[in-house]
This record gives sequence, C-alpha cells and structure tokens, in this order.
Amino acid sequence: MTIAALLLLAAAPGWPLAPARPEDRAAEAAFRACPGGEALAKTAILSWAPLTGAIVRHRAIRERQHLEFPEHGDRILFHALDLGKGSERSIVAVRGADGTWHVDEAGEKELALATPLMKAMPHKTYDLPGEESRRVDALLEDPCLYASPRFMAGRTREMSGPAERLEILTAGHQAVLGWFAVRSPAEDALVKSIVRD
Repeated sequence: MTIAALLLLAAAPGWPLAPARPEDRAAEAAFRACPGGEALAKTAILSWAPLTGAIVRHRAIRERQHLEFPEHGDRILFHALDLGKGSERSIVAVRGADGTWHVDEAGEKELALATPLMKAMPHKTYDLPGEESRRVDALLEDPCLYASPRFMAGRTREMSGPAERLEILTAGHQAVLGWFAVRSPAEDALVKSIVRD
C-alpha cells in the first residue's frame, strides 16, 4: 500500500466505515438536495462521522517558521498535505473587528525524497477587500456547507493530489470537513475565496 493510501485511510474517520446511522442517512438526504449533491456518486469513501481537525499540523508548521497561530476569534483553517509534491500548507483566515478577513499562508516542501529536511515555502499575508470578505461571510452561512460530508474521497485510479481539511471556528459555526480528490461546491467556493495560488 502506498504512503498516500495509508494517509487517506488515516484521515478517514472510523475505518473501516461503520454502517450508516439514521442521522447519517438524514444528512446525506440534506446534502443531496444541495447543488453538487451528485458528487456523492463520485466518492469511494464517504462519512458524516465527526472528523478530527489539523490544528496540531498548523501549529507545527508555524512554530518551525516562527509564525503566530491565532488561538481565538473567528477563524477558518485550511490544511493541505500533498505527498506527490512533498508539500504541506497551513492557511489561516481570521476575521478582524471591522469584518475584514486577514489571510496568512505558510507551508513547507521536502528538499529531497526520503529526507526529513523541509524548506519553508514563501510566506504570504493579505486582507480580503470588503466585497470578498462579505462573500466569505455569506459562504459561511450557506447551510449546504454544513450539510457536506465530514469526509469524502473521490474515485481516482491514482492516489495523487492533496488530502485537505477545512476547519470553521466562528461564533456561529463549528465544523471540520475533509476530502481527497473531490470537494462539494460549497467547500470549493470557500477555499477558493481565501486561498491565493
């Protein structure tokens, strides 16, 4: 089994997956009513069981680079681990008192295969202008975001691409969502609203 496959199994909650619970079937029905509900047909692994976040990984990356990690306030945390590219990213968005979302991107890349040496990727910070910050706020209120499976993995022939987790920690919402090779439209819209590639 490849390292990526082992990572995927470790990321998926409750492996092997238990039979669907009644609340899982209700959540699946709610998600199917959302735009992109047909994405379920493209999944190999699907779960609505609670998922552990990646705060430990965010802290580790930021500690090695002597960067702050926000412990309080409204936050969106996006973590991506791409074994194919040998990279790991920590993207943290924090809402300021004026409603502006401030984004801080950090990451690391392996210097060479099979070595523990990592090199910091360029550190970026930026504020989302008024309209973009309001769009993030609107996306955070989308019930379809919270109807999304807690973890899903697409049907792919190769285990390539990043395993990703999105953590929403706001006064109104607490959620951890994860995926591999497939995002719901609501997840995709939120990630694309905060990440500058």
